[in-house]
Amino acid sequence: MQEIIEDPRQNLLEKINLEKARVEFSESHIVLLCGGKVRFKERPDDDEPIRSSLRHAITHAPPEFETFRPEDITDWHVDGLFKNLMNFEQELAGICSLVVIALESAGSIAELGAFSQLPDLSEKIVAIKSRDFETDANLASFINLGILRFLRENKNSSVRNYPWNISAPHAIEDEVVRDVLFDISEILSEIPKTSIFNPNLTTHVAALLCELTTIFAAVRESEFSAYLDFFDIKISRDDLRRKLFLLERFGLLKKEMYSDSTFFMVGRSKFHRLRLASKDAAIRIDSARVNMECLQFYKTDSKQRNRQRAISQASKGVQR
Repeated sequence: MQEIIEDPRQNLLEKINLEKARVEFSESHIVLLCGGKVRFKERPDDDEPIRSSLRHAITHAPPEFETFRPEDITDWHVDGLFKNLMNFEQELAGICSLVVIALESAGSIAELGAFSQLPDLSEKIVAIKSRDFETDANLASFINLGILRFLRENKNSSVRNYPWNISAPHAIEDEVVRDVLFDISEILSEIPKTSIFNPNLTTHVAALLCELTTIFAAVRESEFSAYLDFFDIKISRDDLRRKLFLLERFGLLKKEMYSDSTFFMVGRSKFHRLRLASKDAAIRIDSARVNMECLQFYKTDSKQRNRQRAISQASKGVQR
């Protein structure tokens, strides 16, 4: 009979000084792209659809960075996870590196207004404005004098102007599209490589969830709740479920079921890493070693049977 070793997970948690942990941002950025309608071919042999918006042109360019549109996730309303579309988009924006909003529809203006009021998101916004807004009739509008002025005062580069006619998207010049993509890429390159962990930022909490999953290999939803409580990070059960839902949809986490248990594991895509700091400055936290200790622990403790089976099942690529 194998000797049961001590659970390394609690040992790790007690060593972590989260206040000194640093988020190391991934170089593979995800940009949330909001704006006008985007059309796609219904069949492979169909002609390319006519440009229906600047967002359409950006999407089909295609950009070197990964873009994501809110409508790409169609089941956001299932099980009442999100109260409404805006609530969903706000949570979605929190995971992305940048929120680019092409002001070419009533919906995009509403998104800009909502996102600009949230400290977690306002720093990420890049508003793309047509020169249509510079006409005499629009210069004194609430958009120019309100939201856009607020963004400029916070960070002048967050508002970008380009010459395109909102009412004639089919006439958008390729040069304008290339300039927009270049500017977005430049902004992404200026994002700091690391940041001190902040429990109030959605992106940082998501990085913590992914890091714990990487180290512990397989984590139950209830365990995530317990870990967050341990670190005194106050998140409701519904809020946690919303975050896990989006991390799964982005391919950052995946679910694996065995018997009556459901576990979250690392997905196919890479997210920001969290470099953990120890309460004892003389001790370095070796995440890879703890991961190996966890896997060994699961094999020796019969209470971890379902977890061990799920990990083995996932490693073999068993289809659920």
